[in-house]
Amino acid sequence: MVGWRVLEAFLPLGIIAGMLCVMGNAQY
Repeated sequence: MVGWRVLEAFLPLGIIAGMLCVMGNAQY
């Protein structure tokens, strides 16, 4: 279940990164 812990740790970071990408693309 170590993989689940890694996924659980990186999932919020991925969501934040995705939101930043969408925000940056929306500006242009």
